[in-house]
Order: sequence, then C-alpha cells, then structure tokens
Amino acid sequence: KLDKVKENYTAEVKRLEVDATIQGELVASLTKSKDEAASKLETTEKEKANLESDVASLQESVAAQ
Repeated sequence: KLDKVKENYTAEVKRLEVDATIQGELVASLTKSKDEAASKLETTEKEKANLESDVASLQESVAAQ
C-alpha cells in the first residue's frame, strides 16, 4: 500500500510541475502581449497628437485665407 501512495504522490508532483510550467509560459506570453499592446498604444497616441496638430495647422491656414 505504501508503494501505491508513493507512486500516486510522485505522479501528482509531476503533474503539478507540468501545470506550473504551463502557467509560467502563459504568464510570460500574456505579459509579452500586454507589453506589445502598451507599446502600440503609446505609438498610436503620439500619431494621434501629431495628426491633431496637423489638423489644427490646416484649420488655421484655411481660416487665414
């Protein structure tokens, strides 16, 4: 009976190690995706600010004519 308990324990430890590895990989992947999204957001915000500035300049130019 003790051998069966040891066998079950060993199998459970291995399963938990695999689960932990999978969770770690998922966390790394999600963190990478989050960082990429944050970078794209920052770039998009800068592009938006530049476009708004261009629009304001064009509006001033049209108003001056």
